[in-house]
Formats: sequence, C-alpha cells, structure tokens
Amino acid sequence: MKLSHLFFVLVLPIITTISCGSNDDDDDNGPERSEEKDLFSRWERSDGFFLDLRNGRFNVPFSMTFFFQSGATCQCALVLTGSQSSGEAQTSSCTYAGGGNGDPGCFQLNESATFTKDESELRLCDSGGCAVYR
Repeated sequence: MKLSHLFFVLVLPIITTISCGSNDDDDDNGPERSEEKDLFSRWERSDGFFLDLRNGRFNVPFSMTFFFQSGATCQCALVLTGSQSSGEAQTSSCTYAGGGNGDPGCFQLNESATFTKDESELRLCDSGGCAVYR
C-alpha cells in the first residue's frame, strides 16, 4: 500500500474522547432525535481507525498527527475548505516527528483530498481511494 493512500486512514487522536449524551434505551423502534453530526467532530472507521477534527475550523490550518503501525509519527498542517456537507482537505508541511524505524516518507502525506458529509457519514477521497467514517 503506498503511503499517499494512508492520507486519512491511519490517523489516531491526540485528545482523549469523552462520550456525552448517550441514550440508555437501546430500543431502535422508538422515535429518535435526528441531529446532523458536525464536520468538526471525531469520526471513526469500521476498522477502528479514526480522524479527530474537533480542533479544526474552515480555512484555518490546524495540527494533525499521523501515527503509523511502526510507531513512527508525522506532523502535518491540515486545512479544510468548503462547507459542512462537502469540500477539500489539504495537508501540508508534513514532517517526521519521531518513532518507529525512521521517517516513513512523511512528505508523501502532503496532498489534497475531497470530502462529502451527510447526517452521520464522512467520506474522504484522495488519489489512492476513499475512506468512510461515521
């Protein structure tokens, strides 16, 4: 798998997630409050990898750390443009931050992706394909 395909795939959070507002009633047959998830939230893939956008805002670079299975980390600047429902994501200034067996090729994370979001799903697509987060 080439590194550019890992654009938003191997991202782990820096901030601990706090769960709030859970519903103790697991009955899916009753009416539920339908509320659209904010783009600047914590998003998780079905395989457990997740993307933490809680520190972000549109058109303002914010720090994003990519963690690799080898233990290596890359530090990048991420800028999101567009709207809550669609837009572009651009990583830049990606540098090796340490760990693992050396630089896994952090510069290759400098690229663009597009995103689309509906009420509960975020889809990020780059040159290597798409990843779906919920």
